[in-house]
Amino acid sequence: FKQKTAYEICACLVGSEMCIRDRDGGAPNNKKKTKKAKAAATGASADEAGDDGMAAASMGGALPLVAAATMGAAAAHAMGGRNPMARRMASKASGASRAPAAAMDAQVRSSGNSASASASASASASAGKVKAMPFEVVPPHALKADCGQAVEAPPTRLSGDALAAKSDAELVALIDAGALASHTLEAALGDLERAVRVRRAAVAGAAGASLDALPFEHYDYSKVVGACAENVLGYVPIPVGVAGPVLMDGRRVPLPMATTEGCLIASTHRGCKAISESGGATTVLTNDGMTRAPAVQLPSAARAGALVAWLGEPANEQLLRDAFESTTRFGKLLDVRATMAGRLVYVRFRAQTGDAMGMNMISKGVEAAMASLTAHFPDADCVALSGNMCTDKKPSAINWVNGRGKSVVAEAVIKADVVRRTLKSDVDALVALNVSKNLVGSAMAGSVGGFNAHASNIVTALYIATGQDPAQNVESSNCITLMERTADGDLRISVTMPSIECAALGGGTHLPAQRAALELMGCAGAHADTPGANAQQFARAVAVGTLAGELSLMSALCAGHLVRAHMQHNRKK
Repeated sequence: FKQKTAYEICACLVGSEMCIRDRDGGAPNNKKKTKKAKAAATGASADEAGDDGMAAASMGGALPLVAAATMGAAAAHAMGGRNPMARRMASKASGASRAPAAAMDAQVRSSGNSASASASASASASAGKVKAMPFEVVPPHALKADCGQAVEAPPTRLSGDALAAKSDAELVALIDAGALASHTLEAALGDLERAVRVRRAAVAGAAGASLDALPFEHYDYSKVVGACAENVLGYVPIPVGVAGPVLMDGRRVPLPMATTEGCLIASTHRGCKAISESGGATTVLTNDGMTRAPAVQLPSAARAGALVAWLGEPANEQLLRDAFESTTRFGKLLDVRATMAGRLVYVRFRAQTGDAMGMNMISKGVEAAMASLTAHFPDADCVALSGNMCTDKKPSAINWVNGRGKSVVAEAVIKADVVRRTLKSDVDALVALNVSKNLVGSAMAGSVGGFNAHASNIVTALYIATGQDPAQNVESSNCITLMERTADGDLRISVTMPSIECAALGGGTHLPAQRAALELMGCAGAHADTPGANAQQFARAVAVGTLAGELSLMSALCAGHLVRAHMQHNRKK
């Protein structure tokens, strides 16, 4: 405050818990005293000062009064808002000559009282002469006291030790009274489980509901606070089952799946069995790169075109690469692509991010790269670090065509006798159904990346079990399922998934249960020798699990078993 002008002081008080009152005028409802004090301070007539005093009193304080006296009509109107008395006061102040900004500087001095501060502001009301108007910056309860109203003592901020010494019931009472913020419990108490317990009691009491069925005890909240969730009430147990192991690239991989949909794990397990009995699945990783695409606005389309041309120069891309990679040990910028729309340019950065999913890593690197870019284009305005051409957690053609995260193809040849014996179906019937349903049906629906039977089911179950971001199933489930009859009469089936976004470390993958699921698959944490290999291994497993799920569901549809199986396994007895 000591560094601010009177204008800045008034501006920063709008909407805050502090007010301004005339120190000489005393109580804002003392009309005579206010009139006399204002006339002396501003040189205005007693009637004018009286109108101003009434305006201040009508608003419960003297903030608009000071605003009009020191800042002029426009500022007073902004401070007074919709109050007609404040606008009347502002119009009277508009005729006064404006004092220079330097003459309006207010030196705010500490009064020794934590609830108030004093300051002096200068204003001119007639011939450019600046006169001092003493005023105080005070909390609302001080103005209430001036008006003879009952004053509640301001809440006292308790130390962590004082809060920890209170009972749970006392803490809940403080939260209900607004004296303690629920989200600060962990930091204030130091006991993470107790913080959750107190918050549960406060939330349940306020809602008139019971949280007894939501467990919270015996959980390591140190892995959660500051990393995975806020305002924690407990945790939701979700059943976790296993499909497989499935033979993938010569090794057997179990697939832990968390779901509440009956038949899903059993069906995927049947597909894993058919794949393994036929010699296993092979995978091909075609791409690995997380993306972030800032939206950059230029003054004109011509300048936007100049930026696009500049980004196309290899030397300039290297300049951005150097800036990007200065922020990370593992992130490697692969390329930068620009797309122009009017005077907007969407700059899509693509980078390898090791075994992390990489959104934080690439965002940090892109910030540094954008600083380098704007040094060469100072008229470029970065509207948003994410301009939605990334594209994250939304359906998009760019992810379907260009990929994002890991791009994987998984393929298997299922023996005709396995199709008949294990899947209870027929090769020709499966091929025909795949065309009618997954290709033509999805095309008629206008699908983007949805040329499959239920890829999202397997992706989401694997993601929840292993601590991935489940919202990224939107793009990670992009998949086209293809089937054809081989010359030997067997079934060749493949899934192509261009945008599997996943991690082996970071985010929820470090939670104990989720890490255990990744360890079961053999791809937890950072790879010891090849950065990124564990995350790539997980993406391959996602593709093979999806392959198994597609194979089994399509077979059930062919045989007419889908409804019967769900009636048997997916209904509470």
